Amino acid sequence: MGENLQKVDPPHGDNHQLWIDPNDTKRMVQANDGGGTVTFDGGNRGPAFIISRRPRCTT
Repeated sequence: MGENLQKVDPPHGDNHQLWIDPNDTKRMVQANDGGGTVTFDGGNRGPAFIISRRPRCTT
């Protein structure tokens, strides 16, 4: 375990937490000042979706 690590750049620079699913290590949730990032493939194709804390204005 831990022999095959690779660098993945999340879309936000100020990162705080990383949760890795113990049953599926390709599923991860990363928290940052902008919200969070979720991946289901270990970050190979980028984030599956981004959770934003920024308010959105609709007109």
